[in-house]
Amino acid sequence: MTSFILTCSRHPKIVNLFFWIACIVPALHLSFRYYTNSMGPNPYEFLMNTSGHCAIIFFIISYAIVPIRRWATSFCRLAKFRYGKRLSDWNFLIYNRRMLGLNAFYYTLIHVFVYLYFELDFDIELLIYELRRYFILVGWAALIILILLAVTSPKWMQKRLKQKWKKIHRLVDILVILLPLHVYMQSSIPDTYFWTYLFLCAALLVHRVIVLSIPYFLNARDNGEEVHR
Repeated sequence: MTSFILTCSRHPKIVNLFFWIACIVPALHLSFRYYTNSMGPNPYEFLMNTSGHCAIIFFIISYAIVPIRRWATSFCRLAKFRYGKRLSDWNFLIYNRRMLGLNAFYYTLIHVFVYLYFELDFDIELLIYELRRYFILVGWAALIILILLAVTSPKWMQKRLKQKWKKIHRLVDILVILLPLHVYMQSSIPDTYFWTYLFLCAALLVHRVIVLSIPYFLNARDNGEEVHR
């Protein structure tokens, strides 16, 4: 375990490559199924479900990076591992958080494009009418937040916005509510996927509230979201 953490920490580019491959595989799968016309009896449903699941899965993983980093550090301390006891030992996770979050945005764009093209045929009047359906309205609200987060994600935007950047990116705490709500509202009977997403999002949100509410969990030098040595 210690050697694995040490290897990942010393070779972050290898970890980055792993995450990059994991991000692109669903897109390649979608493209292959689309061009080979092997999407089943309902291609629209297949594209919508696959892109939607990919979007929320990548969002949950990116949102979970900070809690994973905190608890992995605590576990290594309790297990008395030689390496992994500091937050900085897990910096390789933070390095990939932005990429995972952006992929959640990219798959959301695919999800929205499929909806606009196959379902609405880019009909603006029909789109406005569709906004009367609550799950569509929730979906668009989530998209607006994702766009705002994606636009402000580059480092130069972080430097330019300074403290405002952190306030903007706290909107992820709203997304963690909107995304499972969108999944719930669009299905007549919630399936296993919904309950899994709901449990993960609720657990991560509760963790966020606990960390922000109890001073014991806060680290003056590293709040778990920054990269420090």
